[in-house]
Amino acid sequence: MISKYQEKKTLNIVIYNITPAGGVERVAVNLANTLADTFEVHIVSLYSKTGSPFYPLDERVKLIHLGVEFSPGLKNYVPQNIETFKALKSQVSFDAQTITVGMSVNVNAVLALLKKSGVQGRFIGCEHMNYDEAVGLAQMTRRLTYPLLDDVVVLTAAEQKVFKDRLNIDAKVIPNALPIMPEIPASLEARRLIAVGRYTNQKGFDRLIPAIGDVMRRHEDWSLDIFGKGEQEADLRHLILREGVNNIRLQPPTSSIEQEYLASSIYLLPSRSEALPMVVLEAQSCGLPVVAYDSSNGPRALISSENGVLVEDGNGPAFAAAIERLMTDNAYRRQLGHNARLSAQAYAPERIRQEWLKLFGVHDSFVLGSGQESSGAVTAKAQQAREDYTLTRKPLPPNPRVTVAIPMFNAEAYIGAAIGSVLAQSYSNWELLILDDGSTDRSLETVRKFQDPRIRILSDGENRGLSRRLNESVQLASGEVYARMDADDLMVTTRLERQIDYLLSHPDCDVVGSSAYIIDGDNNLTGLRGGNPFVENGFLSVAHRGGFIHPTVTGRTVWFRDHPYDVNADRCEDIELWLRTADQSHFGQLEEPLLFYREAGDQSAKVEKTSAGYRKMLRAMSHTAKPEYRPLLKKQLRQAHVKIWVRRVAHGLGLEQRIVAARSRPLTEEQRRAGEAALRQALAGPQQEPRREQTP
Repeated sequence: MISKYQEKKTLNIVIYNITPAGGVERVAVNLANTLADTFEVHIVSLYSKTGSPFYPLDERVKLIHLGVEFSPGLKNYVPQNIETFKALKSQVSFDAQTITVGMSVNVNAVLALLKKSGVQGRFIGCEHMNYDEAVGLAQMTRRLTYPLLDDVVVLTAAEQKVFKDRLNIDAKVIPNALPIMPEIPASLEARRLIAVGRYTNQKGFDRLIPAIGDVMRRHEDWSLDIFGKGEQEADLRHLILREGVNNIRLQPPTSSIEQEYLASSIYLLPSRSEALPMVVLEAQSCGLPVVAYDSSNGPRALISSENGVLVEDGNGPAFAAAIERLMTDNAYRRQLGHNARLSAQAYAPERIRQEWLKLFGVHDSFVLGSGQESSGAVTAKAQQAREDYTLTRKPLPPNPRVTVAIPMFNAEAYIGAAIGSVLAQSYSNWELLILDDGSTDRSLETVRKFQDPRIRILSDGENRGLSRRLNESVQLASGEVYARMDADDLMVTTRLERQIDYLLSHPDCDVVGSSAYIIDGDNNLTGLRGGNPFVENGFLSVAHRGGFIHPTVTGRTVWFRDHPYDVNADRCEDIELWLRTADQSHFGQLEEPLLFYREAGDQSAKVEKTSAGYRKMLRAMSHTAKPEYRPLLKKQLRQAHVKIWVRRVAHGLGLEQRIVAARSRPLTEEQRRAGEAALRQALAGPQQEPRREQTP
């Protein structure tokens, strides 16, 4: 019998065979690793005698090989399950506190029979396939045994509904957790497609190769690597030969699959059926857009038009067309890839871990965000998380390269001066990315007059919005440091130098902002805003202060890649980002003004739109934030509604502009003199004049 530590409950994870490289095996290992802090975890491998998991396993997890002889075939179905039942009952110890989770239909059925036979403990069946994939005896086994289980866990809400409709079972939804989240996503510059899975009929590689043959012939500089092994390998090699292409390759399974994703640009999922495919989550976490057949509930739960392409099941020409568009449209590929990485964050291991603990009825007092711990525990845990992040990231080099990003839309009146203020910086190791968002004026003409080789201009003719362009710029950045700026603002000439100095002298800092001079459309100083230093970091501090003046921020490029802007947080993508990341990040603030923030003309409409976006964000976060933060968010939402009525009354009295102006602090005489001198320097422009158009 297998002994258990007395200080922890035992969690048994029961699986056919833990040693192959497969999706269910990876889920089992991830679950074991994630829960090893809280439980004495055993992985019970039924049909193996020796061997280790293909995927890295926490050393605290005990691996138990039962060595049951596997006998395939319909006639062996019942005898096989009987042998499995006997092995579990005789070789694994159970008590009233033991929790046992099965990872497939037949294993779940055996666990149900163990419970029926009087074995103590809690028995949970976990499904990793779509309901209708199981046929014949497997379906009958479900109907007969699943009602005996304590709980059934499915991967999607769609499958939950199926179990309710077919078996009248109230299944719990717990998706798979992300196994990986690399610090830096794929560059999406590699001319490589990737697919991963067993070479079986379910995975659909036999329909992928014929569908994509013409595309691969047209794009011989691209390649497709399919990682896996299985019964169809010879047939797939024959299909590749029949297509006459040498840029489709079958590759063996690898334990370094993350590196293969990062060396690719598009992920392909031609499966005939999937529950919640781990390979899609893995690819998305690496920033790859996914093209998949809309074959079952799993792909639909993970893929949308924002982060990938779902194609009508079996429509090979449409599948090929979707792939070819991503191959040839760089901006489209990058945008879907950015959003894919953002959407993958919903499956972060800690979030999924909390779902399992909730199901088990276990309170983990050491888990940040459980909603039941003391404020001291929250602070300590948050501090530890920040320290861990600081220890694992690379320090900045002494003279880091800075990527300055300016998204631009119809900014012809000011973009030239904005670029000039970058060219005039005292710190010279920078590149400037200008991302045009579908301007219809002469902004691009102005930008193209500048000939400095450090300036890169990106224009695809589309209007996609600020947050999408910001995410795009972060992915395109070549510098270790990333700096924000708007197209109508001006940098103080020492901005980059001062903020780089701050980051180098504060190695734990992720993002640093500053105060800003406010200027009007004619470059007149009208006030000063922001710059109050953070007394402490964390959600509550940021929520009270409001974060940064967005165009003043400069930070580690890695941090911005790890924390993309939410494209749904319209007009307050910055505030949403600061709040979402505050507990895991270090923010800094310089009190001196390092930017001229332009407010030209009537600001009433802009303020109204921003206020609407802010209220929308607060409503959403007041339901999803940690319980201890929700009262403050709800209070701020009430205050935001009051401010609406104040502005509307002021508008009726003709005082709205005065209220808008009151957001800034008046300048002292000394501040005004310093600001005017800094403004003259910024407006003096580059040392190198813009290139003049030649007159014919």
